[in-house]
Amino acid sequence: MGAGWWEQVGVCGIWGGVVVDCFNSLDPFEFGGGGGFDPYSIAWDLALDATTGRFQTSGGAAANADSDPVGQWQDQSGNARHVEQATAGNRPLVKLAIQNALPVIRTDGVDDLLRATFTVNPVFTRISAIIPSLTGTEGYYSGSTANAGALYTVNDNKLYSYSGSFGPSATTTAVAQIVTELINGSKTKLYINALRRGWGDSGSTAPGGITLGAFNNDSVPALCDYCQLFQKDGLLASTSRMRTQAFLNAKWGIGINYSTIKQVFFDGNSITLGSGLSDPSTQSYPAQVIATLGVSWNGVNIGVSGAETATLAADADYRIKEDYDPTFGKNIAVLWEVTNDLHFNQDPAGAYSRYAAWCADVRASGINVLAVTCLPRGGEYAGFEADRQTVNTNIRNNWTTFADRLVDVAGDSRIGDSGDQNDATYYQGDAIHLNETGAGVVAGLVVTQIQSL
Repeated sequence: MGAGWWEQVGVCGIWGGVVVDCFNSLDPFEFGGGGGFDPYSIAWDLALDATTGRFQTSGGAAANADSDPVGQWQDQSGNARHVEQATAGNRPLVKLAIQNALPVIRTDGVDDLLRATFTVNPVFTRISAIIPSLTGTEGYYSGSTANAGALYTVNDNKLYSYSGSFGPSATTTAVAQIVTELINGSKTKLYINALRRGWGDSGSTAPGGITLGAFNNDSVPALCDYCQLFQKDGLLASTSRMRTQAFLNAKWGIGINYSTIKQVFFDGNSITLGSGLSDPSTQSYPAQVIATLGVSWNGVNIGVSGAETATLAADADYRIKEDYDPTFGKNIAVLWEVTNDLHFNQDPAGAYSRYAAWCADVRASGINVLAVTCLPRGGEYAGFEADRQTVNTNIRNNWTTFADRLVDVAGDSRIGDSGDQNDATYYQGDAIHLNETGAGVVAGLVVTQIQSL
């Protein structure tokens, strides 16, 4: 794992005769007592479990021995959406005692696949435990007849989500992991091992079912071990998502230590996004923050070019608050806007009020909020600078009422004074956006405040 990345147990219960572990004795979603959370209490549209429902052919002999072919893997949701393979030579194999002493279904990366055709909403949730090989370009999931609903890799140790557009991606490794996909068009979320790792537009094409082991009209096969999968139309509630992830973590021995996870959400406008930088994934201020903090931190940049405070605040539940996890070591949000609000509305009192309310709302969810003052910018209306100073004064005087820390970027003489926007050492030529050096200044100030929490 490189910089900018992320990641006791006590016996909690028994699942199917297998002792399972709790990831955190204080976790409200632990199995505990009389069996604890049952994922089948959720009305899944499809549920596959490698420990059961394996048959060599549709309705044929059970696939119980090591390397038995699997022609039918039965749906445990009650909807009879069994994934099947009629061609004998294209059937995956059952492999025994692979993950946490449990069996898996293995596709060979050549021509093995299983498929079911059924109606799937273009907005859906899929949570699965898999062991991807990440060898070359591979398609782990796709639709029954199309590429929508796809999860794949392109020989770069990343998983990608696709439903008509090349959506969010997340770096990973070839080990057992929980992959959670909230397929939601332009607001698709991708999680690896309970951590939000990707955000973007995956498109909104309905998948028409599911294929395991291939992508791109079956032309891109996958070498993959499939442990368990749950799928449901619509966006699963955050508590149910977290409980299902915790169930899979315990049952399959994924090894997530939730108490060590520290996540930071960076929300704001195009400065947060890193607009104009040649490589925002490494040069934006959020990327530089996580690179400095190190591998135990997970950062998610959800900045939106042109966004105003009110727009970001209106969607704060889905964008940030639903990902608050009380079992994580840290839950932090850096919220930075105001300048677009001033630009479009020329209302300093309203801009401050909207910003403070946004911060307070996110903070009320349990997330530690870092408030940020606003920078100068060129090409603005005549009263912009005076209005900026008014808002910044209000933020400095009142931040303790709506935030946990203040990042006073406007107080830094390199980037925060009127006229600094014309300094090419720190700003791009548009006199609005920071260059890599300027983003580094912001990153340093943010890191200081994060480390103080």
